[in-house]
Amino acid sequence: MLLNAPPPPKVWNTLERMFTAHSRALSMNIHYQLATLNKGDSSVANYFHKFTQLTNTLAAVDQPLLPHEALSFLLAGLGSKYDSLVTSVKTQLHPMSLEDLYGHMLGHELRIAQNQPTVDLSNVSANFTNKGSSTRGGRGNCLPSNSNYTHVGGRSNFNSNRGRGRGRQNFSSNRPVCQVCQKQGHVAL
Repeated sequence: MLLNAPPPPKVWNTLERMFTAHSRALSMNIHYQLATLNKGDSSVANYFHKFTQLTNTLAAVDQPLLPHEALSFLLAGLGSKYDSLVTSVKTQLHPMSLEDLYGHMLGHELRIAQNQPTVDLSNVSANFTNKGSSTRGGRGNCLPSNSNYTHVGGRSNFNSNRGRGRGRQNFSSNRPVCQVCQKQGHVAL
């Protein structure tokens, strides 16, 4: 038996069919991944990196995407925050290169980040306080609903027999109502 003899044609045909089937399955899987690829919360750089990995794999199995197909896949996964960019790219007379589009995507991402409102949560409070003083203790400006609380002639009166030093106290009835107190069944003062 000769060691350098080529394998019989039947073996070549089998190998070619196996390689073609594997290549086709890989290609279909990558096309599916490209069709479902979304930027989501990831950065433009990460999104573009995933995209180029997939397109490079297609090129490696000798099935590269046409430029307009690549643009379509890349634009499709951007999301609604990039609608203005997608519209401008689609309405251009001459197709944009992937590298140019990547630059525009990075610029758009920076613009979105600059326009995000900042929220300072350090000043947020569940209690509403009003200028003026209250002579009673406790948290917030709420009284349990079972307190002896009356409203007489434009003034609100509160009579509590809890502890010494507390007696009849007057509170204005036109003070804001705390929504937290209302939900808990308290009377807001």
